[in-house]
Amino acid sequence: MNVFGPQLMAKTCAPYMFERGWGRIVNVTTSLDTMYLSGAGAYGPTKAALEALTAIIASDLEDTGVTANVLIPGRPVNTRMIPNASGIPREKLI
Repeated sequence: MNVFGPQLMAKTCAPYMFERGWGRIVNVTTSLDTMYLSGAGAYGPTKAALEALTAIIASDLEDTGVTANVLIPGRPVNTRMIPNASGIPREKLI
């Protein structure tokens, strides 16, 4: 869902943005630490793929008035995806 959802949304919304000559596609990725996190093999690679997809979309949209960018959060978030064994103190997580 981290790749196909944003891809389908961009494909669906882009024609309306083209009509207006302006639009913004913003995809949210994750920190590099989270992409490489042991035990998160189903999550990290999909976010890497989302970054690659966004770069391709941005290139395809060049000179249309529509842009595509990736928003990268500043720090890991305190969720169950960050196991206690990671060594990251919970109070350091947002």
